[in-house]
Amino acid sequence: MEKKKTVVHILGAIFLVWFAIVMFRVASGSISMLLPFKENGAVDFSNRFKLLIPYALCMVVFAGLIVILNDGEFMEWLPSAGIILGLTFGGALIGFYKYICVLLSLVYAVWWLIASFRNLKSAWDGPAFIMALCRICLTAAICGFVLGWAAVPTESVEIVAGSAQAQSFTVAGILALGGAGGLVGEAFLWIKYCEY
Repeated sequence: MEKKKTVVHILGAIFLVWFAIVMFRVASGSISMLLPFKENGAVDFSNRFKLLIPYALCMVVFAGLIVILNDGEFMEWLPSAGIILGLTFGGALIGFYKYICVLLSLVYAVWWLIASFRNLKSAWDGPAFIMALCRICLTAAICGFVLGWAAVPTESVEIVAGSAQAQSFTVAGILALGGAGGLVGEAFLWIKYCEY
């Protein structure tokens, strides 16, 4: 792991904060979940894209983290990034983005959960233990993605403040902020203790 590659951690933290802000805005009703019609009669999904863009960027960064933590190179990251972007935005074009995002989040949550507990099992003190805790924070954020996308309505409705859906978005936002903190913490540890 090279110190310069911690830029991926910082990008991930930025995108997680962006996603958290969007989640809080959906929960408060300032981002509408209504699906208005355009002048040509087509459904306008622009409100849903406000959720989809930071989510897709987060998932691309998480794929990049997997590559760099295994000492991979940038070109190895491109195929997974392409698949993620193709699935999320392709799914949006055919109306299945919610289910694709839930499924993609579940796959990543399981991967990071297994990796996090392996780290925790092998590191009981010092920086390695703190790094394992940082990765658990990231895993919790990805689980929050599952929660947030599961709460996205498939129909055109407003989110009522205080409703179960609004609470799901709020929890997803809080977990995303925790994940951002975890990524910054891990980046700091790599910068401080990495030998190259």
